[in-house]
Amino acid sequence: MNANQNEQLSQLKKPDLYRFRLMQGQVSNDGKFERTKTVGMVYHVEGARNYTLKLWTFLKDRFVLMPRRNDPSQFLLLTREWNNNPSAKNKTYSNIVGNGSTDTTLGVIKIEFDLFDKPLYMSIYPEPVTISSRLQQPEVVDEAA
Repeated sequence: MNANQNEQLSQLKKPDLYRFRLMQGQVSNDGKFERTKTVGMVYHVEGARNYTLKLWTFLKDRFVLMPRRNDPSQFLLLTREWNNNPSAKNKTYSNIVGNGSTDTTLGVIKIEFDLFDKPLYMSIYPEPVTISSRLQQPEVVDEAA
């Protein structure tokens, strides 16, 4: 195989990466969701069960949104941490830090952290221009502008 064929094969094997908006907001009097502020992004690899949340307030932390087995419209919000014990069977472990539920009439998943009073909302519709296997996550800038 030549280099061109190898690149075509690698492009075929890469699953698409979807990006969803994570926001604050409320339901208006007419029953529609009104976004007040975007606070992060949610990433989902095609074929995977979990979603990865990146909140702009917590730049280095990632959260995992996992659908429940018995009801896929309900979610658990988890942290994923590396196990420091080198002889441990599991290399990572998770802590439950909240939950979520789908509201298809509003087009969002309502996410509630255990420690925060305000819920966050994830759009159930991916951003239209970001459905791509070549989408890169935003860079972290270490210096202030």
